[in-house]
Amino acid sequence: MPNEQLSRPAVDEMEVSLFGPGYGESVVIHIGNNLWILIDSCLNPKTKQPAGLEYLLHLGVDIQRSVRLVVATHWHDDHVRGLGAVFRECASASLVLSQALKNHEFFKLLTLYEPPHTIKNSGVDEFVEIFKIIENCNKLDRRSTPYKWAIMDRLVYQEEIFLPTGNMVASAYTLSPSDASILHAQKAFSNLLPEKYQPKKRIQSRGQNHFAVALWIEVNSHIILLGSDLENTGQPDTGWSAVVDNSYIISGKRAQVFKVPHHGSRSGHEDRVWTECLHDNTLAALSPFNKSPKPLPTETDLQRIASLTSNAYITAPASPRRHRFSNRVVRDTVAQVTKSISNANHGWGQIRLRCKILKSDNCWDVQLYGSAHSIND
Repeated sequence: MPNEQLSRPAVDEMEVSLFGPGYGESVVIHIGNNLWILIDSCLNPKTKQPAGLEYLLHLGVDIQRSVRLVVATHWHDDHVRGLGAVFRECASASLVLSQALKNHEFFKLLTLYEPPHTIKNSGVDEFVEIFKIIENCNKLDRRSTPYKWAIMDRLVYQEEIFLPTGNMVASAYTLSPSDASILHAQKAFSNLLPEKYQPKKRIQSRGQNHFAVALWIEVNSHIILLGSDLENTGQPDTGWSAVVDNSYIISGKRAQVFKVPHHGSRSGHEDRVWTECLHDNTLAALSPFNKSPKPLPTETDLQRIASLTSNAYITAPASPRRHRFSNRVVRDTVAQVTKSISNANHGWGQIRLRCKILKSDNCWDVQLYGSAHSIND
């Protein structure tokens, strides 16, 4: 990393950093006075280490004391890879989990896939490790509140931040899942359980993601809306419809920074979020998802987001670059045996936003590293 990228934010400076390759994302937030929040986890494709944790270590942060909150927005593998290691190392942090995971079917999945039966990157293997850490914390009394369940409009963190120029309060609220989404989760996890006498396979995430945890973070007058992978479902009591219609936390307020949900896809878009919950020309950040036949965001998705704000950024290219061989014999051979070949980890970037906490104006400094770039150009 370049030296400028590894400069620590000032004690009176807020930071929002989004990391993402073509598969996975992680958000790191500095709320002031060297206190941090980590949301989700992905691996740096070069080092295979959790990106958020690695970044804080490079900054010289005492992660055992300075990380206050670790959030797992949902169980999908692209958002939790390395999260067990993150929670283990951040010894003073509370963990936030979706209330949708608090059901018999999900815990049965954990039992079926725990070691030695774990299937790597199964989508639940990280949670096997996480709940073992929680169990040990309870036995050793290491953390008074090792984990909290996320539901609509729940305050999961609040602390007075002491700054040289004055004090203020930082708060974090979960906006989802709704009650109806939690009920849907039970059926969804039940469908993932292998049938009797059938071999266990890698769990594939399917269906609408309306029980992910969206977050609303307030630090002085600055507000951040983190959309996770929360989607619209067409049902008014679930997904973004439930948040916009029923959340009292966001009523009358507007966020300056928006982590665009579900990799910018149309399924994660809700017009009223942009018109009722965000400042005009808000800072929008997103990561791509390239591990599918139809990568996200699509060109249409990018055009839609660019039309809503001139401050939209993405951590890496939205589609993997097709590899081209200079040797004709090799090129012809590859063409005969496969449809296409792409770089497995094409693109890896960081979007870093910083501003002075006690300034009331919406003045954020934007820095882009690696493959991160503006989608408005």
